[in-house]
Amino acid sequence: MDFKAIYAPTISRNVMKLSQFILCYLLVFINTNLATELPGVSTLLLETPFSAKHTQQVLAGKITTTDIVPVSKNELAQGVACLVKNDAQINLDTIRKGTWLAPEQHILLSSLIAENATLTDFEAIRFNAQNEQELQRFIDAEAGRELNLSAQEISEFAKLKQAQNNHLDVQSTELLIQNILLNRYQQYRKQGLKGVPPYARGDNKHTQPETQLQTSLEESLGLKKLYPQLYSLLKDYPQDINDTVIEDYYWYLVNLGDRPAIGLSHRVLSNSGAATLQIERGYYISHTLDSVQVFVGLIPVKEGTLLLYINRTWTEEISGLFSFIKRKIAHKIMLS
Repeated sequence: MDFKAIYAPTISRNVMKLSQFILCYLLVFINTNLATELPGVSTLLLETPFSAKHTQQVLAGKITTTDIVPVSKNELAQGVACLVKNDAQINLDTIRKGTWLAPEQHILLSSLIAENATLTDFEAIRFNAQNEQELQRFIDAEAGRELNLSAQEISEFAKLKQAQNNHLDVQSTELLIQNILLNRYQQYRKQGLKGVPPYARGDNKHTQPETQLQTSLEESLGLKKLYPQLYSLLKDYPQDINDTVIEDYYWYLVNLGDRPAIGLSHRVLSNSGAATLQIERGYYISHTLDSVQVFVGLIPVKEGTLLLYINRTWTEEISGLFSFIKRKIAHKIMLS
């Protein structure tokens, strides 16, 4: 199995992205007159998975990475931290539009989803002739790990296959995919994580992205303690959503393990005091990865501005036989 092809599109190159963030995204002034009222790096990192050794590396100006202890055999988690000591400026719009779930070179297509979305919002999702094999996978869908689909969605593809007399009709298959994405988006907007359907795995087994993303949020201990309002907003979404945050919803088509994968994401950007925080949830991915939560924070500290990146990715591809070796390989890729 090509682990680099599977994991690199979503969870690698975070160090490079954070470096680019430092160089290119620092564009709104942070008032250093507040420095005496701000926490120090050491104090703030106590609330994160970074150790005392990591803290010293951050204070020395190094881009520092840490493997976070997973809460499940199906989770991969890593953090990156860096200190910018000089006066900095942060462009909120650049952070808002930044791509954190996948490096831009792996994204084939992406689009903002309107609040009152219709099928028109998804009509650009098309599979070229080279990717018709992926459409065939949808038509032949069964419970298992080949695709992330609910039992109801699998049933819909089975009906379409019968209507097509077992011959792939590209247009009608794409239309059904678009309808499924629209429905998943609408259910998430109405019910939050409770509206995310489980993936059918066969033998009455299911994978629950809802539970995974709830766990990812609960494990964000620093967020819960330091920024409880943002934590509560995400926990209770959509009940407590308000105009103190900026929300964006996207669909994207990304190259994942040499296969096109379709995803849905929800981004929440908060300017909490002097800190700028963004959390992005990948609440649907069509194969290989189950769900993703990415946290990006720019937090003023006495020493300057602390940049934090924490990625929690769930996938069943690292479980089973040789799982220890798979996990070690995946973590090395995350560092690349």
